Amino acid sequence: MAWEIKQLSDVAFLQRGFDITAALQEVGPIPVVSSSGVTSYHSKAMVDGPGVVVGRKGTLGKVHYIQANLRRIGLLEEAARLIYREWFVHLRFPGHECVRVVDGVPKAWDSMLASECLEVLSGGTPKTADPANWGGDIPFFTPKDHAGAFYVLDTEKHLSDIGLSNCNSRLFPKDTVFITARGTVGKIALAQRPMAMNQSCYALVGRNHLTQMFTFMAIREAAGQLQQAATGGVFDTIIVDTFKQLSLLVPPPNLMNEFDATIHPIFTKIDTLLRSNQRLQSARDLLLPRLMSGSLEVP
Repeated sequence: MAWEIKQLSDVAFLQRGFDITAALQEVGPIPVVSSSGVTSYHSKAMVDGPGVVVGRKGTLGKVHYIQANLRRIGLLEEAARLIYREWFVHLRFPGHECVRVVDGVPKAWDSMLASECLEVLSGGTPKTADPANWGGDIPFFTPKDHAGAFYVLDTEKHLSDIGLSNCNSRLFPKDTVFITARGTVGKIALAQRPMAMNQSCYALVGRNHLTQMFTFMAIREAAGQLQQAATGGVFDTIIVDTFKQLSLLVPPPNLMNEFDATIHPIFTKIDTLLRSNQRLQSARDLLLPRLMSGSLEVP
C-alpha cells in the first residue's frame, strides 16, 4: 500500500471549543474539558467522541486523550498485579482447593533461587566518543529510560549496527525483563521491541518453563527484597550474586501457561495504549508549534 503526504485538514477535523461559563452549566455526567483537564461536568454534550483535546492557551499542548489512556493503563497494570498476587502470593490459584501445601509450597511446585531459574545477562556501552557507534535504529536501554510503565517503548539513545558490535550487550528480544542495577536500583521494565542495554542494568530471561510475563511479575513483586539485598558503597548496586539471595515460588508448566493465557490480553492492551499515547505525543509535538505561531488555522 502506497503512502501519501496530505494536509492535516484532509485527514482530521479541527474544531475550536465552546464558551460555557459555570453559570451556564447544568449538573450532569458530561465532562467539561479545559486546557488544564476536566474542570466540571455538564448535562449536554457539545461534540461526539472519541477525540483529542489540545490546550490552545494556558496549559499549552497538554493532550487529554493521553491522560485517559494513562488512567486505563494504571488500572490494567493494577489488575495484572492483583492476579499475580492472588495466584502466587496468596496461593488462591485455579484448583488450589485440591492441592496440598507443605511449608508454604504447594504440591508439584518448586521453591528455587532466582539464580537457578533465571538467566542474568549483562550489558555494555560502546565508546561514546566514536560517532560511528551511535545514531542508528537500535534502542539502547539505560536506567533513565525507565518510565514507570510495564513496557519501555523507546530510549533516549540509539546504537548503530557498528555500535552494537562494539559493546558487550547483545540485542535482547521483545519481552526481555530489564532491571536497573546501579544508582536507582530495582526498577523493572519489559522491552516492547528488541533493544540493547548498558552495564548499569541486567536482562532477565526465564529458564525451562518460566515465561517472560511470569518472570516480570515475579521480579516486580520481589523488587523490595532485591533493593534491600543490594550492596552499597557510595551507590547501591545489584550484582549477579544478589539473585542467589532471592527465592521464587515456581508453579508447574500447566499453571504457568494458564497464567500466561489469563494475563496476556492485559499486557497486549497496555502495549496498545502506550503506543497510542506515543503517536498522540508525536502529533502534539508536530502541531503545537504551528498552533502557537498561527500558521495552522482553527475554525
